[in-house]
Amino acid sequence: MPAEIRKTLLHVEDTLIEGGKRAETPLKMIAAVAVIRNPPWAGRGFVEDLRPEIHDCAPPGLGGDLLTRMVLEVAGGGGDAVEGYGKSAIVGVNGEVEHASALIHTLRFGNHYREAVGGAKSYLAFTNTRGPANAPLQIPLMDKNDGGRRSHYLTIQLSVADAPGPDEIVVALGASVGGDRITVSGGTGIRTSRNWAMTLTTLPLSDGTTLSTRDAGGGGAPVVLIHGVGLQSAAWGGPQIERLAQTHRVIALDMPGGHGGSSPPLTAGGADLPGFVAWLTRALDALGGLDQVSLAGHSMGALISLGFAATHPERVSRAALLNPVFRRSAKAVPP
Repeated sequence: MPAEIRKTLLHVEDTLIEGGKRAETPLKMIAAVAVIRNPPWAGRGFVEDLRPEIHDCAPPGLGGDLLTRMVLEVAGGGGDAVEGYGKSAIVGVNGEVEHASALIHTLRFGNHYREAVGGAKSYLAFTNTRGPANAPLQIPLMDKNDGGRRSHYLTIQLSVADAPGPDEIVVALGASVGGDRITVSGGTGIRTSRNWAMTLTTLPLSDGTTLSTRDAGGGGAPVVLIHGVGLQSAAWGGPQIERLAQTHRVIALDMPGGHGGSSPPLTAGGADLPGFVAWLTRALDALGGLDQVSLAGHSMGALISLGFAATHPERVSRAALLNPVFRRSAKAVPP
């Protein structure tokens, strides 16, 4: 039986002045909030598997219709106007954080919102917390298509005075129209810094898949950065790129398999280290046939870098391996 929606709340804020400087175009941030009762799970204690009840308990159209529609009605231009997005939930004290996760981390909740704002590519940033009525609700935002666009790292903050009750869950979608529009060096436009002046590009690979990259340009020798599992090329931020871009061409890759904008996962037969080494070979060829590069890899990216260096030593001038996986036990390997 679907959980009952007690009330909804629409929060809209327009920032006219930031840091003492007036923005030519105010930043608009929107939060669509629903307060729902949690009778299926509240007070039950630990439940081994919530999946059989999730679709039955989630109010029909909660994220896909109701909250998405509330956001778009005030965005001023529909889904195309939305630039940053995110989601959040707070479960009352008689529930567990996992009850909030069960509602907002489903395809029914998030995918409709992604499609409604133009087929977004970035994942929906989120927070899940547990607390009493009037607990802070924080919705982290990021650019819907570029997870590394720092101007859209924003947070919507609000609270609902009488929610969540002990047996309730507060669920929310967030959006921004625009990003941080105050510049560091004066003038107008999006606030930027040199270390994020990277070009986001999608390239075809020889096997028919695609590669998403961030390229800082420059005329120096190429340095290729490969992230770890669950991350994307935007993970390489701040001092690393700023320092390296002074003397090198810096290229950060999105691994395949839902990491950033690259193609879906490697096929079962190629989803092993040799398969990822072959993927990196195709990637470097697509980047203009880079004959020799320096590699820097983190976690799984370090294993790929090491595997490539061992297989193609003539194409690697040096490699930096950051926290590579080492002698992982059978229990640590996901099924």
